[in-house]
Amino acid sequence: MGVTSDLEKIEAEMKSLALQARLELTEKEGKFNPDWQNYTSGHLIRTAEYAEGIAKVLKLDDETTKLIWLGCNLHDAGKIYVGNDLILSNKKFSEAEKTEIRKHPEYGIKWLEKNTDISRVPKEIINIILHHHEDWNDNGYPSGLKMGHTPYVARLARVADSWDAITADRPYMKAMKREDAAKDMEKRSGIKYEPTIVNALLVSVGMR
Repeated sequence: MGVTSDLEKIEAEMKSLALQARLELTEKEGKFNPDWQNYTSGHLIRTAEYAEGIAKVLKLDDETTKLIWLGCNLHDAGKIYVGNDLILSNKKFSEAEKTEIRKHPEYGIKWLEKNTDISRVPKEIINIILHHHEDWNDNGYPSGLKMGHTPYVARLARVADSWDAITADRPYMKAMKREDAAKDMEKRSGIKYEPTIVNALLVSVGMR
C-alpha cells in the first residue's frame, strides 16, 4: 500500500474544511433569506474553478494550482462571522458597516484557527484567505499592500473572485453580461488587478 503524500493529506483536510464552511454559510444565510441560502457557498466553488483555469493558462505547477484551488474554496469562510444583513443586503452601508464587512478576510483566519491546527495550513491558503481583497494599486484591504507586495496566489484569487462576483447574480446586483464583465475587468486591469492575471482569466473563460 502506498504512502499518502503530505499534499494529499492537506488536500483531504482542506476539502473537509471547505465543505464545513459551505454548510455553515448555507445554514446561516438560509435562516436570513432562503432564496439566497447557497449564495456564498456557490461563489466559493465557482471562484475556485475560475482560479484553477487561470493557473492552467499561466502554466503554474500542479501543486501550486491545487493549493490555489483549495484556498479559493475557503476564501470567504470569514463571512460566517459577518451579519447576513451586510452580506445579503442592497442597502447603503455606513462606514462602520463597511469596516465590518472588510474584516471577513481576518475572520477567515479566525475560523481556520477554530477548526484546525493552523500551523499545518499551507501559506498559500492562508495568503488567499487573508489577502484576496488587496488591490494592485494598494487601495485594497485589510492591509493595503503596495503594488506587487500581495502574495501572487492572492493576486490570482482576487481576479477569480471578482470575475465570479460580476458574472453571477448577487442579492444586491444582477449579473453582468460576459462581454460587459470582460470590459470591466480590462478597465480595472493595472488598477485593481494584475494585468497578466486578467489576461489569463479572459483566455481561460474564452473571452480572448
